[in-house]
Amino acid sequence: MTRPTSPNPTCRLTEANIDAFVALNNGAAPDILPLDADRFRQLLGFGGISAGIRSHDRLVAAALWFDETTRDYDSPNYRWFLDRFDRFTYVDRIIVAPELRGRGLGHRIYHYVFAEAAAAGSPVVACEVYERPPNPASRAFHEQLGFTIIGRQTLDGGNREAAMMVRPLVIPVA
Repeated sequence: MTRPTSPNPTCRLTEANIDAFVALNNGAAPDILPLDADRFRQLLGFGGISAGIRSHDRLVAAALWFDETTRDYDSPNYRWFLDRFDRFTYVDRIIVAPELRGRGLGHRIYHYVFAEAAAAGSPVVACEVYERPPNPASRAFHEQLGFTIIGRQTLDGGNREAAMMVRPLVIPVA
C-alpha cells in the first residue's frame, strides 16, 4: 500500500506539475471531466488555487479551487454559485488516484481546502456532484464531509445533471 508522505498537501500545483495533474485528472474519468495541459494552465491563469499530495515522487491526490473573485472562469457550475453567493470557495475538482481511494487522501485534501477557505474569510465551500450520469460514491463522500444539496443544474442539453452542494465553514476570529 502506498502511503502519502504527509497528512497535508505537499505541493502547490504549478507549471512543473501540469503533466502529473492532467494524468491524475484524466485517469479518474468518467467520474471527472477530462482536461488537457492548456486548459489546466488556463484555469491557473484565472486564479485557480491548487494543491496536491505526493507519495514516492508521484502525485496521488489533488484539488483545484477558486473563490468568488475569479470573474473570467467560464464553468456553468461556478457561475451558478457566483449568482447565489457573495463570498464562497468553489472546488472545481478533487482527484484521488483510483487505486488509493478510500484511504483518507480526499479527506486530507478537503480539510486543507476548508482551512485555506476559512482563513481567507469564505463562509462556505461549494462543489457539484453529478447525478446524471450518477456518481453515488462522490455524493456519499461529500455528504460525509458535511456538504448538503442546495439546488440542481441541468447541463449539456439535459445529458448531465449536477447536485449543487455547499458546506458551511467556521471562520476564525482575528
